[in-house]
Amino acid sequence: MAWQYIRIARFGGPEVIELAEQPMIPDPGPGEVRIKVLAAGTGFTDTFIRRGRYPDFKGPLPFTPGYDLVGVVEETGPGVPAQLTLQLVADLSVVGGYAQYAIRPARFLLPVPDGVDPAEAVCIPLAYLTAYQMLTRYRRLPRGATINWRLLSAMPRLSIWHLNLSSNPHRHPADRWSLVYLNA
Repeated sequence: MAWQYIRIARFGGPEVIELAEQPMIPDPGPGEVRIKVLAAGTGFTDTFIRRGRYPDFKGPLPFTPGYDLVGVVEETGPGVPAQLTLQLVADLSVVGGYAQYAIRPARFLLPVPDGVDPAEAVCIPLAYLTAYQMLTRYRRLPRGATINWRLLSAMPRLSIWHLNLSSNPHRHPADRWSLVYLNA
């Protein structure tokens, strides 16, 4: 069965965006899954990548843009638990999201909670990761300092991202942040 994707063959403005088609849907390899993409983020980072100005991606060309995606796992490759099949997942792929299907390493996938719309879910991981990195990479907290950060969304299902960072050396890193979805 044929499938479509966006292709960038050279860096530049919007004029370099092409719709392309492949005759066969790809199969996942070892440790990979095939995702039917339901939503892909369209952000400032994607523009930087398309223009060739993003420091972490300079090619190879051609490529499919799309920094983040949400979709359903359709097929698992060897070494991937079969129970991932039909799960709604999110991924920060850097490239590859602007496609009907994406082959991704299973180890990078994040489950999307039941009832969260894919178009809403795709907006969260990159924004959260960016805020987390700003607080952990670029801000040195004094010993004992705590930051509580909440982003409240007007989505039909309220998502609360709670980031509680502390420089307390006795806290386990996994206790430093959590994601909680609550019904509105």
